[in-house]
Amino acid sequence: MIGPAAVASQHYITTLDADPTGRYLYYVPGAHGGSEVDGSPIVQFDVTTRRKKIVAFVHPFLKERYGYTPIGTFGSAVDPKGDKLYVSWHGRRRAAGWDTCALTVIHIPEAERPGVSPTQ
Repeated sequence: MIGPAAVASQHYITTLDADPTGRYLYYVPGAHGGSEVDGSPIVQFDVTTRRKKIVAFVHPFLKERYGYTPIGTFGSAVDPKGDKLYVSWHGRRRAAGWDTCALTVIHIPEAERPGVSPTQ
């Protein structure tokens, strides 16, 4: 049991992905829709300290830059080196509904990865 995974209003999560060391889990709350309400956050959970940290908000960035609203995800994967998180999204480019899929690559900052002190 790792406890509640929500960081704001959205609770439903479809996938947890562990980094290669097993120290960090990554996920997106609101995976079946609604993630945009909370900014479509990419959450990092540290299993050692049991703390959650948002490493990226992809909404409204994708909306402003590309006209795409990420609504949720059913899948993600951590790169074998643990420096990238790939997230497949269902979302929209129009006013309503799910009409477009997308893939994002979230680069995990070096200071947020195992073996690197945040103060370095």
